[in-house]
Parts: sequence; structure tokens; C-alpha cells
Amino acid sequence: FASMLFALGTGTSTGTCIALTPVLYPAGYFLGADPAMLGLAILSGAAFGDNLSPIADTTIVSAYTQGATMKEVVRSRFPLSMSAAVMAMVIFLIFGNADQAAALPDIQKDFDPAGVLMLIALVVVVGSAMMGRHIIESLVYGNVCAAVIAVLTGHIKPTQIFGIPAQAGQSTGYIENGILSVVGPIIFAILILAVTQIMVECGIMKRILDFAHKSLVSTVRQAELFIVGVTVLASIPISANAPAELLVGPSIVRPMGERFNLSAARRANLMDCAVSTVFYILPWHIAVATWYGALYSAAQSYNIPAPALSTALYNPYSWTLLAVLLFSAITGWNRKLDIPAATNNA
Repeated sequence: FASMLFALGTGTSTGTCIALTPVLYPAGYFLGADPAMLGLAILSGAAFGDNLSPIADTTIVSAYTQGATMKEVVRSRFPLSMSAAVMAMVIFLIFGNADQAAALPDIQKDFDPAGVLMLIALVVVVGSAMMGRHIIESLVYGNVCAAVIAVLTGHIKPTQIFGIPAQAGQSTGYIENGILSVVGPIIFAILILAVTQIMVECGIMKRILDFAHKSLVSTVRQAELFIVGVTVLASIPISANAPAELLVGPSIVRPMGERFNLSAARRANLMDCAVSTVFYILPWHIAVATWYGALYSAAQSYNIPAPALSTALYNPYSWTLLAVLLFSAITGWNRKLDIPAATNNA
């Protein structure tokens, strides 16, 4: 649950794993949790936030490529994500206990209760986005709020946010570091868009669509299952899930969904949920690799066992979300069309 909340407020599964694993994994182990299920609980919570958060890159890309508003996407996706999360929680409750709690070591940390005030910034970001404010505007509010709280509570100094460095070429503070940290992902996204455009211009995407229309898809139900399948396949070889959405969203998912009158939010939800399933069980994906790196490091620091990397294959949230998604596509639950429901030929 802590991982879910953190990921929901930050919109990053990778950041959630980096920030929470060093604390939650050793604490949970010494409290008596099963190591494998404990690690998966952190990963599952991170996946939930990446799937639902209004400031997650996957949510932004899915909404943008389908022409949907952030507000309607998050609200209509909530039943899907939360249903999967509840089922995953039940799995953790049943299988999450170890035989007994271990002796708790003397963990020397400088804990400050005032740090909980930083959660206000997360509430500001999510609340602003859900009120319909632009995502960039919401993020600015959250960053300003976090900076003010951190300075007032004495956790950072104003010069750490931005200040003239002592020597030329050194970092000017958190603002510059934040910009530099996303240069790589931005370039990667641009390259994916370039590859997508080349494939569109070559006619590959059109051929895939034509083949699907002639041989695979003739009903709304089949269209939704096709969207889920093609998105999952696109997410397997690519190490980040947002670029996978950029690859199939504009060229396959949107025209396929529009042909069967699926609403923009529904198309976005099918695509976003699909890239949050298999993506979080395969070890070459950045979120899983980062999660395990933090997990292994925390285990070494406290001389406790770490589960194998293959443990990610059993990620409960990934499998429950896939089950919920397939159930929704097959039965029509949570489906919304741009035409009266009477014409739904599923």
C-alpha cells in the first residue's frame, strides 16, 4: 500500500523502487514477511502507480495518443486498476508470511517525522491533475510545494535547489539535475517516434491493420482483444513501456478503436493497462532491473537473503491486471462507446 501511494503521487515505478526498496525490504523481512512476496509487493505497488497515476508517463502518452482527457482516463481506469490491486493484495495476505519474525537489528538512521509533510506535494499534484489542470501546470505546483516544505522543515537549503556553482561546469542544483536526468528518456522517446513514423510511411502499420481487419477483427470484443495483444507484444522487446505506447498508439490502437467506435478513454485504458502487465515481469525491462538492483543491494547491506531475479515472473499485480483486462474486453465491463450502447455488436 505504501508503494502504491508513493507511485501514485510520483508517477514513476522506477523511482518508487529506488526510493522505497532500501527501507521497506529490510523492515518487512525483519517483521516476518516472505522475502519473495515482500519484494513483489514493492514491485506491484510501483506498477499500480505507473498504471493509474495522472502524472505517469504511460498515462500521459496513452491519453495524448488517443485524444482523451486526463480526467476521464484516470476516472474510467480506476475500476480496472483497483480491481487488480485488491486481488493482488489478497494474494499477498495469503502467501506473504514467513515462518517467524527475525531479530530486528539496530538500524542507525536519521529519521525525521517532519518528512511525512512531503506527501502534501504528492496530494497537490494528483489533486490538481484530477481537477482538470494541465499536467505540466500540476507538476509545477507539486515541485514548488515540495521545495517550500523541504526548505521550511530544514531538509534542504534554497541554494541546493538552484545556486551559482563554485566552479564552471558544476551542477547548479536540483533543477539542473532534474533536467539532466530526463534528457536520455526524451531522446529515446523521440527515436521511437522516428521509428514509428518510418514504419507508418513504409506502410507496415497499414498492412498490419488491413490484415487484422480482414482476418482477425470483426467485432468490438475482438478489436479490444487485438489492442491488448498488440500492445503487450510491443512492450516485450522495448525496455520502457511509454515508448511501446508511442509505437502502437497512434498507428494501430487509435484507428482500430475508432473503427469500432471505442471511446478515447477506453482505447487509452486498454493500451495503458496492457503495457503494465507483462512489462513488470521481464528482467530486461528497466523497472524490473532497477527493482532487483535495489532489492539485492538492500539485502547485502543487512546480510539478509534476496530472492532470485526470476521472482519477478510471479508479480501478482501484473497477472491480476491482465486477468481483469481480458475479463473487461471479453464481457464488455467498463467499456464505453461513442455511439448508443444498443449498436454494440459484441
